[in-house]
Amino acid sequence: MQKIGPWFDEARTSQDRWSALPPFSLQTFDTALNAQAIGVRSFDPEIQSEARSTLDQLLELDRTVGALAPAFGVRGGAANGMAALKRFIADGLNEYGEKKADKSLGAQSTLSAWLHFGMLSPAQILDDIFDYLGDSENSSTKQNSLFSGLELKRPTVAAFVEQLVVRRELAANLCRFNHLYDKWEGLPNWSRASLLKHASDTRLWRYSALELETAETHDSYWNAAQQQLRKSGFIHNHMRMYWGKKILEWSKTPEEAFYTAIRLNDRWALDGRDANGYAGVAWCFGTHDRPWTERPIFGMVRYMNDKGLERKFKMAPYLEKWLS
Repeated sequence: MQKIGPWFDEARTSQDRWSALPPFSLQTFDTALNAQAIGVRSFDPEIQSEARSTLDQLLELDRTVGALAPAFGVRGGAANGMAALKRFIADGLNEYGEKKADKSLGAQSTLSAWLHFGMLSPAQILDDIFDYLGDSENSSTKQNSLFSGLELKRPTVAAFVEQLVVRRELAANLCRFNHLYDKWEGLPNWSRASLLKHASDTRLWRYSALELETAETHDSYWNAAQQQLRKSGFIHNHMRMYWGKKILEWSKTPEEAFYTAIRLNDRWALDGRDANGYAGVAWCFGTHDRPWTERPIFGMVRYMNDKGLERKFKMAPYLEKWLS
């Protein structure tokens, strides 16, 4: 992130800059740093219990969201994160590039929560992937040159690495160099101007923030995405884009839409309050994208609709899973 420099708008530029960097090492640590190693003693349970309400107030924690159902199999901790990583490498990595968008299969890594809480590191994930591939050269040097030729040799792996490294670093770059990353004013000038130009356009559907949060819209695809977010703490990558675009389309103003999307993602996503989440929401409003053909409501911001979902993906299993 530091080597690439100040934040920029187009995602393609990020990959080009990354590939152009001279080789550098991705550092890993040989010794595990646990509580005993760094001299941290455990806290008295009574102190923890008494301090909880005070800490909740100081940290503004929202306990009304509640815990996820065990059926989703997501548990915190480094050991559970490593187990999830091993399952993904064994069962999902070789299909990632081809089937990641098939929502009926749910072919995603779902590692973002453990990455968000620091229970997994990108360097560790790359290490394990290279071990799995038997790539001793890249495993020992761990250089950014890993991108050269990987798309040709292992396109499915390249697709995942692009998300893990390039897209993740692009999001970190946005938050590092644009201090308005979670504000309406932090969006590109062209997209804000275009959206404001069309702010008074007639909207066929309009929903309040509460109706959106409780998935009470006319659009079953959107409702399924919101229910996936609420029930599992995750939302499929492509559906997250559709989700954000429709919030823009159905809100009173584009600015209101932006803050609604930020709030819902921060509240319900396991990896909310994270650079990836802020960049993902901002993308729906033009960040890391280019101007498109001007149209009502969206202006020159990229448009998405339900017909596009139906052309590309199997939607029936997705609806059955999340709306049942």
